[in-house]
Amino acid sequence: MMDFDMLRVCRDNSRKNEKSCLPDEYYVNLLINSEYEGRITCTNENLQELIYGYLHCKGILKKTEQVKSFKYGKEKEDEVSIYVEVEEVKPDDENLSNSACITRYVKSMDSMIFNIADIFKEAGELHKRTGATHSVLLFEKDKICFQAEDISRHNAVDKAIGYYFMHKEDFTVPVLFTSGRVPADMIEKLYKVGLKVLISKSLPTKQAVIHAQKHGILLICRAWPDSFDVYSCF
Repeated sequence: MMDFDMLRVCRDNSRKNEKSCLPDEYYVNLLINSEYEGRITCTNENLQELIYGYLHCKGILKKTEQVKSFKYGKEKEDEVSIYVEVEEVKPDDENLSNSACITRYVKSMDSMIFNIADIFKEAGELHKRTGATHSVLLFEKDKICFQAEDISRHNAVDKAIGYYFMHKEDFTVPVLFTSGRVPADMIEKLYKVGLKVLISKSLPTKQAVIHAQKHGILLICRAWPDSFDVYSCF
Protein backbone atom coordinates (compact mmCIF):
# COMPACT_ATOMS: atom_id res chain seq x y z
CA MET A 1 0.00 0.00 0.00
CA MET A 2 1.04 3.59 -0.53
CA ASP A 3 -0.32 6.99 0.44
CA PHE A 4 -0.91 9.45 -2.38
CA ASP A 5 -1.63 13.17 -2.23
CA MET A 6 -4.98 13.94 -3.83
CA LEU A 7 -7.37 16.83 -4.17
CA ARG A 8 -10.97 16.29 -3.10
CA VAL A 9 -13.46 18.49 -4.98
CA CYS A 10 -16.94 18.91 -3.50
CA ARG A 11 -20.17 20.11 -5.07
CA ASP A 12 -20.21 23.18 -2.82
CA ASN A 13 -16.98 24.29 -4.63
CA SER A 14 -14.80 23.49 -1.64
CA ARG A 15 -11.37 21.93 -2.22
CA LYS A 16 -9.35 19.89 0.23
CA ASN A 17 -5.90 18.33 0.00
CA GLU A 18 -5.99 14.83 1.50
CA LYS A 19 -4.06 11.56 1.60
CA SER A 20 -5.40 8.45 -0.10
CA CYS A 21 -4.09 4.99 0.83
CA LEU A 22 -4.25 2.65 -2.16
CA PRO A 23 -3.65 -1.10 -2.48
CA ASP A 24 -0.98 -2.70 -4.63
CA GLU A 25 -1.58 -4.77 -7.73
CA TYR A 26 0.31 -8.05 -7.50
CA TYR A 27 0.86 -10.37 -10.44
CA VAL A 28 0.95 -14.16 -10.40
CA ASN A 29 2.26 -16.02 -13.44
CA LEU A 30 0.68 -19.46 -13.17
CA LEU A 31 2.27 -22.51 -14.78
CA ILE A 32 0.54 -25.90 -14.65
CA ASN A 33 2.61 -28.97 -15.49
CA SER A 34 5.24 -26.62 -16.97
CA GLU A 35 2.71 -24.98 -19.31
CA TYR A 36 1.84 -21.31 -18.95
CA GLU A 37 -1.78 -20.96 -17.80
CA GLY A 38 -2.02 -17.20 -17.49
CA ARG A 39 -1.43 -14.14 -15.37
CA ILE A 40 -3.61 -13.27 -12.39
CA THR A 41 -3.79 -9.72 -11.03
CA CYS A 42 -4.52 -9.88 -7.32
CA THR A 43 -3.44 -8.81 -3.84
CA ASN A 44 -0.42 -10.49 -2.27
CA GLU A 45 -2.16 -12.66 0.31
CA ASN A 46 -3.68 -16.15 0.43
CA LEU A 47 -2.06 -17.03 -2.89
CA GLN A 48 -2.21 -20.81 -2.36
CA GLU A 49 -5.94 -20.63 -1.61
CA LEU A 50 -6.39 -18.42 -4.68
CA ILE A 51 -4.67 -20.92 -6.99
CA TYR A 52 -6.46 -23.95 -5.50
CA GLY A 53 -9.80 -22.16 -5.86
CA TYR A 54 -9.00 -21.06 -9.41
CA LEU A 55 -8.00 -24.58 -10.49
CA HIS A 56 -10.94 -26.20 -8.72
CA CYS A 57 -13.44 -23.83 -10.37
CA LYS A 58 -11.90 -24.55 -13.78
CA GLY A 59 -12.31 -28.30 -13.23
CA ILE A 60 -8.55 -28.94 -13.27
CA LEU A 61 -8.53 -29.96 -9.62
CA LYS A 62 -11.09 -32.49 -8.40
CA LYS A 63 -9.15 -33.62 -5.32
CA THR A 64 -6.39 -32.01 -3.30
CA GLU A 65 -4.36 -35.21 -3.73
CA GLN A 66 -3.89 -34.34 -7.41
CA VAL A 67 -1.41 -31.60 -6.48
CA LYS A 68 2.02 -33.21 -6.55
CA SER A 69 3.98 -29.99 -6.05
CA PHE A 70 3.25 -26.32 -5.45
CA LYS A 71 6.29 -24.06 -5.77
CA TYR A 72 6.97 -20.35 -5.82
CA GLY A 73 9.54 -18.96 -8.23
CA LYS A 74 11.84 -16.06 -7.53
CA GLU A 75 9.73 -13.16 -6.32
CA LYS A 76 10.11 -9.71 -7.80
CA GLU A 77 8.79 -6.56 -6.16
CA ASP A 78 5.24 -7.03 -7.42
CA GLU A 79 5.31 -10.36 -9.27
CA VAL A 80 5.85 -14.05 -8.67
CA SER A 81 5.61 -17.25 -10.72
CA ILE A 82 3.82 -20.25 -9.20
CA TYR A 83 4.52 -23.73 -10.54
CA VAL A 84 1.89 -26.41 -9.91
CA GLU A 85 2.26 -30.04 -10.87
CA VAL A 86 -1.18 -31.62 -11.15
CA GLU A 87 -1.97 -35.27 -11.73
CA GLU A 88 -4.82 -35.78 -14.15
CA VAL A 89 -7.95 -37.52 -12.88
CA LYS A 90 -9.20 -40.54 -14.76
CA PRO A 91 -12.73 -40.02 -16.12
CA ASP A 92 -14.18 -42.81 -13.96
CA ASP A 93 -12.46 -41.36 -10.88
CA GLU A 94 -14.01 -37.91 -11.12
CA ASN A 95 -16.10 -36.79 -8.18
CA LEU A 96 -18.57 -34.02 -8.91
CA SER A 97 -18.84 -31.67 -5.94
CA ASN A 98 -22.41 -30.53 -6.56
CA SER A 99 -25.33 -32.51 -5.23
CA ALA A 100 -29.09 -32.52 -5.36
CA CYS A 101 -29.29 -31.40 -1.72
CA ILE A 102 -30.92 -27.96 -1.38
CA THR A 103 -30.51 -25.63 1.60
CA ARG A 104 -33.77 -23.72 1.97
CA TYR A 105 -34.32 -20.49 3.86
CA VAL A 106 -36.21 -20.95 7.12
CA LYS A 107 -37.03 -18.31 9.73
CA SER A 108 -34.71 -19.93 12.26
CA MET A 109 -31.79 -18.80 10.08
CA ASP A 110 -32.49 -15.11 10.79
CA SER A 111 -30.25 -14.75 13.82
CA MET A 112 -27.39 -16.54 12.05
CA ILE A 113 -27.66 -14.29 8.98
CA PHE A 114 -27.85 -11.09 11.05
CA ASN A 115 -24.88 -12.24 13.15
CA ILE A 116 -22.90 -12.86 9.96
CA ALA A 117 -23.82 -9.39 8.65
CA ASP A 118 -22.64 -7.86 11.95
CA ILE A 119 -19.34 -9.72 11.78
CA PHE A 120 -18.82 -8.76 8.14
CA LYS A 121 -19.27 -5.07 8.96
CA GLU A 122 -16.14 -5.22 11.14
CA ALA A 123 -14.05 -7.32 8.72
CA GLY A 124 -11.71 -6.28 5.93
CA GLU A 125 -8.73 -4.39 7.31
CA LEU A 126 -7.37 -3.61 3.85
CA HIS A 127 -10.75 -2.27 2.75
CA LYS A 128 -10.97 -0.09 5.86
CA ARG A 129 -7.63 1.49 4.99
CA THR A 130 -8.09 1.81 1.22
CA GLY A 131 -11.78 1.39 0.34
CA ALA A 132 -10.54 -0.36 -2.81
CA THR A 133 -10.91 -4.10 -2.17
CA HIS A 134 -13.59 -6.77 -1.99
CA SER A 135 -13.92 -8.98 1.06
CA VAL A 136 -15.16 -12.53 1.56
CA LEU A 137 -15.79 -14.50 4.71
CA LEU A 138 -16.31 -18.25 4.89
CA PHE A 139 -18.43 -19.43 7.78
CA GLU A 140 -19.35 -22.76 9.30
CA LYS A 141 -22.89 -21.78 10.27
CA ASP A 142 -22.13 -18.39 11.90
CA LYS A 143 -18.56 -19.14 13.01
CA ILE A 144 -15.92 -17.47 10.85
CA CYS A 145 -13.36 -19.93 9.46
CA PHE A 146 -11.59 -17.91 6.76
CA GLN A 147 -11.46 -14.38 5.41
CA ALA A 148 -9.73 -12.82 2.44
CA GLU A 149 -9.59 -9.60 0.47
CA ASP A 150 -8.65 -8.81 -3.10
CA ILE A 151 -8.89 -6.04 -5.67
CA SER A 152 -11.01 -8.48 -7.71
CA ARG A 153 -14.25 -9.84 -6.30
CA HIS A 154 -13.76 -13.08 -8.24
CA ASN A 155 -10.26 -13.55 -6.82
CA ALA A 156 -11.60 -12.99 -3.33
CA VAL A 157 -14.26 -15.67 -3.89
CA ASP A 158 -11.66 -18.03 -5.41
CA LYS A 159 -9.54 -17.66 -2.26
CA ALA A 160 -12.50 -18.70 -0.11
CA ILE A 161 -13.34 -21.57 -2.46
CA GLY A 162 -9.70 -22.68 -2.35
CA TYR A 163 -9.74 -22.74 1.43
CA TYR A 164 -13.01 -24.66 1.45
CA PHE A 165 -11.63 -27.14 -1.07
CA MET A 166 -8.54 -27.69 1.10
CA HIS A 167 -10.51 -28.08 4.37
CA LYS A 168 -13.86 -29.59 3.36
CA GLU A 169 -13.83 -32.00 6.27
CA ASP A 170 -14.17 -29.05 8.68
CA PHE A 171 -17.53 -27.96 7.25
CA THR A 172 -21.09 -29.21 7.52
CA VAL A 173 -23.02 -26.00 6.69
CA PRO A 174 -20.59 -23.71 4.82
CA VAL A 175 -21.77 -20.15 4.20
CA LEU A 176 -19.95 -17.72 1.89
CA PHE A 177 -20.38 -13.98 2.43
CA THR A 178 -19.12 -11.53 -0.21
CA SER A 179 -19.05 -7.75 -0.37
CA GLY A 180 -19.43 -7.70 -4.15
CA ARG A 181 -22.21 -7.82 -6.68
CA VAL A 182 -23.29 -11.36 -7.58
CA PRO A 183 -23.18 -12.25 -11.31
CA ALA A 184 -24.27 -15.57 -12.81
CA ASP A 185 -20.73 -16.90 -13.18
CA MET A 186 -20.19 -16.57 -9.44
CA ILE A 187 -23.25 -18.75 -8.85
CA GLU A 188 -21.83 -21.27 -11.32
CA LYS A 189 -18.56 -21.36 -9.38
CA LEU A 190 -20.36 -22.16 -6.15
CA TYR A 191 -22.47 -24.82 -7.84
CA LYS A 192 -19.38 -26.55 -9.24
CA VAL A 193 -17.70 -26.78 -5.83
CA GLY A 194 -20.81 -27.68 -3.83
CA LEU A 195 -21.30 -24.47 -1.83
CA LYS A 196 -25.03 -24.03 -1.31
CA VAL A 197 -25.38 -20.74 0.60
CA LEU A 198 -24.22 -17.36 -0.72
CA ILE A 199 -24.80 -14.10 1.14
CA SER A 200 -23.87 -10.74 -0.33
CA LYS A 201 -23.83 -7.18 0.93
CA SER A 202 -24.65 -6.10 -2.63
CA LEU A 203 -27.18 -7.13 -5.28
CA PRO A 204 -27.41 -9.99 -7.81
CA THR A 205 -28.02 -9.80 -11.53
CA LYS A 206 -31.17 -11.24 -13.09
CA GLN A 207 -29.16 -14.15 -14.48
CA ALA A 208 -27.60 -14.86 -11.08
CA VAL A 209 -31.04 -15.28 -9.51
CA ILE A 210 -32.17 -17.55 -12.35
CA HIS A 211 -29.07 -19.72 -11.95
CA ALA A 212 -29.41 -19.82 -8.15
CA GLN A 213 -33.02 -20.96 -8.47
CA LYS A 214 -32.04 -23.54 -11.09
CA HIS A 215 -29.19 -25.00 -9.01
CA GLY A 216 -30.87 -24.84 -5.61
CA ILE A 217 -28.42 -22.34 -4.14
CA LEU A 218 -29.75 -20.19 -1.30
CA LEU A 219 -29.01 -16.62 -2.42
CA ILE A 220 -29.35 -13.81 0.11
CA CYS A 221 -28.41 -10.26 -0.89
CA ARG A 222 -28.44 -6.75 0.56
CA ALA A 223 -27.53 -8.42 3.84
CA TRP A 224 -27.23 -5.65 6.40
CA PRO A 225 -27.43 -5.69 10.21
CA ASP A 226 -31.10 -4.71 10.02
CA SER A 227 -32.45 -6.52 6.93
CA PHE A 228 -31.71 -8.95 4.10
CA ASP A 229 -33.39 -10.05 0.87
CA VAL A 230 -33.88 -13.74 -0.01
CA TYR A 231 -33.89 -14.44 -3.76
CA SER A 232 -34.09 -18.23 -3.95
CA CYS A 233 -34.93 -21.38 -2.00
CA PHE A 234 -37.67 -19.86 0.17
